[in-house]
Amino acid sequence: MVLSPKWFGVAFALALGSSGCAAAPAGGSARATAPLVYRVRVPELAPATAAGRDVCVGAFASPCYTVARADPPPSIDAWETPLLARSCEAGDSASCNDLGVLSQAREHAVTDAERATALFQKACEAGLPVGCTNLGRQYKDGKAVDPDGGKGTLRLFASACEKDEPNACFELGDMYAFAMHVARDVVRGTDLYERACALGQARACRRLGFVYGTGLGVTRDATRAFARRQRGCALGDAPSCAGAAAQLVDGFGTTRDEAAGFRLLEATCERGSAGACAQLGRLLLTGRGAPVDVARAASLLDVSCNAVRVDADGASGCYLLGLLYRDGQHVSRDIPRGVELLERACTMASYAPACNELGVMHRQGTLVRHDARKAAELFGRACDYGSADGCTNLGATYLLGEGVAQDLGKATKLLRYGCERGIEKACMDLRVFRPGDPPPGILPRSSVSFSL
Repeated sequence: MVLSPKWFGVAFALALGSSGCAAAPAGGSARATAPLVYRVRVPELAPATAAGRDVCVGAFASPCYTVARADPPPSIDAWETPLLARSCEAGDSASCNDLGVLSQAREHAVTDAERATALFQKACEAGLPVGCTNLGRQYKDGKAVDPDGGKGTLRLFASACEKDEPNACFELGDMYAFAMHVARDVVRGTDLYERACALGQARACRRLGFVYGTGLGVTRDATRAFARRQRGCALGDAPSCAGAAAQLVDGFGTTRDEAAGFRLLEATCERGSAGACAQLGRLLLTGRGAPVDVARAASLLDVSCNAVRVDADGASGCYLLGLLYRDGQHVSRDIPRGVELLERACTMASYAPACNELGVMHRQGTLVRHDARKAAELFGRACDYGSADGCTNLGATYLLGEGVAQDLGKATKLLRYGCERGIEKACMDLRVFRPGDPPPGILPRSSVSFSL
């Protein structure tokens, strides 16, 4: 959930003061000019905070929001919630929104989705864009029922996005990109991600890196993918940093600089990014950007994989570690352990390379039971998540009718997609299958699969 935007202007001490705040009427100027200091104690503002508290618990509600923000107690319930409730009742939409956020905060012993929804609705009806975004998220996440069957959610995000609320633009982009209550339109979704990214929404920048990097629904543009990941990284999004670093290592959309990519991955891993730790482990196995260090690589992959339940980007660690155990590379061979790790990456995080690898194993009956239908399902999942190898293999299953009904039209489309992304097998199958067709233009291929 999203807290209200930060206030800018003069310092809190100047906004409230030790003498003037008592005369401020409800809804007065102090609320408009005081900077938001969320859950951070600022000693220099203590006198003004004390004065604001005296007013808040007295006759006026206008300083309540500021006091709750500038002088939070150890317990949310002990001080912030009562203060914000008083300010919300006095008509402050930002207080209503933030009270709704706190109603579902993990710090609370008991969360209250129904109360949060009512508070977000109140904030939205008062004209606060972020309140509309949060109300839309309640509907989208199933915490409340959209009375208009999904159309209301779209309207909420659209109206807030029009007022440049970045999270609303991101959510609306997701709805178009993933066909939620609206016909799928990746181009429209991408345009909305662009707007959100420009407004500072880091996850939108990450989405753009994935979309442009894979060409999933739009023209593939590795240079633009790198630029958007750089922006997402600058905004503090660790997966964007990991994606930009991987592009540096591969020279995908930018000048190759393995050492710079390694340093960026190392810094991002130290910040707790499971995906960055996995990519760092991969480099240490191959000696790219730093000398080979198998022990450190295995440790990083294990840490990354164990984080997959809370960080889906850890799936790449499970995938790489699974390959090592399956093939007995750098570790004692353990086929069941290797397969289990690949399945974890595919099923828990829909990691495309793992799904594709399992599909190949089931198609060939290598180390697992031969199952053509299961293979086609796994190739389909890999393709849906942007894997050119997965799309190529799925195209071959449609071409041969293995595990699916033969469909030459689908086969052609999928093989062309793979060929355009540098998969030589796809190009060869197309030349054999459709010898009269001109070869597709082949784009540079990246060896890294990136996070959404």
